[in-house]
Amino acid sequence: MKKLIISAAVLMSITASFVACKKSDSSSVINNPTPGPYASLFSAFSDLAPKSKTVTINAASGGSFYGNSGTRYEFQPNSFQTLSGAVVAGNVDIQVLECTNNADMIFAKMLTISDDQLLYSAGEISVNATQGGVPVYIRPGMSYKANMPTNTGASTSGMSFYKGVPTPDLPGSIVNWKLISGDSLNARLVYNGDTIVLTPDSLGMSNCDKLALVDFVHIDLKLDGISTTLKQSDFMAYFIPSNFLATYPLKMDSFGAGICKSSKIIKQGSHIVLCAVYNGYFYGGILTNTSVTDGSTYTIKLSQTTPSAFKALINALK
Repeated sequence: MKKLIISAAVLMSITASFVACKKSDSSSVINNPTPGPYASLFSAFSDLAPKSKTVTINAASGGSFYGNSGTRYEFQPNSFQTLSGAVVAGNVDIQVLECTNNADMIFAKMLTISDDQLLYSAGEISVNATQGGVPVYIRPGMSYKANMPTNTGASTSGMSFYKGVPTPDLPGSIVNWKLISGDSLNARLVYNGDTIVLTPDSLGMSNCDKLALVDFVHIDLKLDGISTTLKQSDFMAYFIPSNFLATYPLKMDSFGAGICKSSKIIKQGSHIVLCAVYNGYFYGGILTNTSVTDGSTYTIKLSQTTPSAFKALINALK
C-alpha cells in the first residue's frame, strides 16, 4: 500500500491558528458525549462561505460599485425590468457574491464543474437584484459589466464565458456551468490589461472558465485519525489541481470502514482536501501535490481543527 500522508501538525507552519490534535487526543474528542457546535458538515460551510455585498443604486441612472473581492460592477441606466416587462424606476438593491479562491468555491458550494467535466476558472460571481424584496431582471438587449482583476492563481489564457445553472443535486455544489456563445447572447468576455471584463445579459451566476484537459484515474482513499463509523454524509472530499483555480468533488464507488473505494481523481499533480463533521466537531486533512497511480491506495490524516483555520490552509495551497 502506498501512503502519502500530511497531517495537520505538519501544516501548522502555514498558519499559526491551525489547531492540531495527536491521535490519542482525537480519540478522546470522538468519545466525548457532549457534541460540538455543528449539526452537519454544511452547517459548518455556512460559517465560511464568502459574504455577499448589497448595494443600492438608482435604476433610472444606473451606477457602479465594487464587490468584496475587487470586482467593479457597472449597470446601465434603465436596464432593469419587472417580471411582467415594465421598466423599473426608483432604487434597486443589487447583491453580489464573488468566489476568487479555491476555499471560497468549496464553502460556497460553487465548484468548477460543467456536465461533470473539470473547469479551470479565473473567478466566479453571483449577481441578483430586487426592488422592495421582489426580484427584478436585466431588460432584453441590455447587459451589465463585471470587471474582474486577473487572479494570480488562475491560468487565464483561452477562457470563455460560462453561465451557472442552479443544480442542487450535484454533490457539494449548487451550480452546473454552461458555456455561452457571446455573439448570439450578448454575453461576452474580454481581456483589458490586468482585468477580465464579463458582460452578462442576465443576472445570476457567471464564470470565466476553460475546460481542463486532464486524465482521470481511480484510487482508494483511506481516512486515518477519525472513527471508522463516520458516515459518507458526514464528509466531503475534493481535489484541487496544483497551480490552478479549480475545485472538483472526489467521486467514489462506495465508502465503508473509513475507505473511499475507487475514487475518481485526475492523474496529474493535485491536492486532495477532505473535511468532515463528527459528533459536531470539524475535522480536516490534506494530501499535497499528489501524482496518483491508478488502482493504488493513499492515506489522508484527519485532525480536529476549526473551519476557519482549515480554510486558511486550503488558500495556502499552490
